[in-house]
Amino acid sequence: MSNRELKTAASRLSAENRREIRRMAVYLQAHYLNEVAYEETISDLVGMALECQHRGEPFSSAIGTDYREFCRALIQNIPRQTPIERVLDSVQYIWYALAAVVPILYLVKLAFGNMSPAVIDGLRLTAPVPFVLKYCTVAMTLVIGLVLMRLAAYRSRKLVVTVYLAAVVFVFVAMDLLSGTFVTGYGYKITILLPVWLLIFGGLLLLCKVGKRLAAMTVAYTNRKKEEKGSK
Repeated sequence: MSNRELKTAASRLSAENRREIRRMAVYLQAHYLNEVAYEETISDLVGMALECQHRGEPFSSAIGTDYREFCRALIQNIPRQTPIERVLDSVQYIWYALAAVVPILYLVKLAFGNMSPAVIDGLRLTAPVPFVLKYCTVAMTLVIGLVLMRLAAYRSRKLVVTVYLAAVVFVFVAMDLLSGTFVTGYGYKITILLPVWLLIFGGLLLLCKVGKRLAAMTVAYTNRKKEEKGSK
């Protein structure tokens, strides 16, 4: 199924079955499965849910009452991400975080004016280096925290969210204290063109995505060939 076909098929699911598929998708994502194999698995699950609907049966008749147990069984036969996929997956989150920093600083300056030491001139942002580094660190914490939350998605959700928010606040306060302790004034400033910043990190993101996709397709193709040979 192509992405468009998958979206069309998923739109025909009942609200309950869509929720079930969404929970299964999140659970499977948390185990760093090969991207191509993951998409094929989701496509199969949507097909199974549609068949159950057509027969007038609950989706649980096909997967059992505990979707996590069903997913654990699926995972045993799905290839995981290779080291290069895992690295590219992590790096793309870093690029996402850094790409967002300058637009956020730009919008904060527009919205709150004197509360920010940055200066904007058209699409040009000039800001103290410690100020930019502080927000880079906070952005990295936000994104890395989201990745860790994904891994802990099936633990106590309230505890995970509480720890995550506490960590973000701690990093923000710690960076403020460090800049106040070790930086006298704001020191050096950096001037950044917003379109150039977005273009650079957009290009880096695209490279990561293309590299990850190629690596995933290579693994999926190799496994498919092995399965075809084994079935002969």
